[in-house]
Amino acid sequence: MPIRLNLLAEQLAEEELRRRDPVKRAGWACALLAVAVLAWSGYLQLKVMNAEAVLNGYKDAWNDKAKEYKQVTENLKKTAEYKQKLELLTALATNRFLVGPLLNALQFAGVDDIQLRLVQTESVFREEPAVKGKTNGAKITPPKPATSTETMTLTIEGRDYGSPPGDQSFRFRQKITTLPYFKTNIPNESSIALRGGLSAVQSDAVDASRSFVTFKLVCDFPPKIR
Repeated sequence: MPIRLNLLAEQLAEEELRRRDPVKRAGWACALLAVAVLAWSGYLQLKVMNAEAVLNGYKDAWNDKAKEYKQVTENLKKTAEYKQKLELLTALATNRFLVGPLLNALQFAGVDDIQLRLVQTESVFREEPAVKGKTNGAKITPPKPATSTETMTLTIEGRDYGSPPGDQSFRFRQKITTLPYFKTNIPNESSIALRGGLSAVQSDAVDASRSFVTFKLVCDFPPKIR
């Protein structure tokens, strides 16, 4: 039986030892682990990028909604301001002083020997600015809208041709105070008064046989908030 000699047995054994070397296996394991970590890191980075894209989308949508909300809020504020102004204008239109009823009432104020020379109305408005609401602890002060207070004065100048001079002027004043219009709108009779006194007796330029005195009747209407 022939004898076979393997002259490379020693080299093959060394090669096998090198191939089975635990350090080498550990190196391969570390390399594989590093690759896995890199792959996982890349996956996480991809997820982060996707999440950032979604977040940016939400931010853009939120900014759009914020702009719309701001616009709607401004519109609501303007609407409230316009509504308040409209209510004030409506109140001014419906509550303003009307000259027609006044002139109609004066038709029933006729007194013999009284000749009216001037009927004049004067309105004075006092503006009150709006006051914002305040909160001080438990105390709440509600807001107050701007208002306008109107003070109206009626001035009547005329001639009294009666006898004795000036007697009919007082009767004219008394007649004014009894009219329903003036009783309703000027409850205080002292606000209807002859002011400035009576003038000296004068002769009429057309009929010298007639004489008269001039008078001024002032009616102060109570202030009203318009």
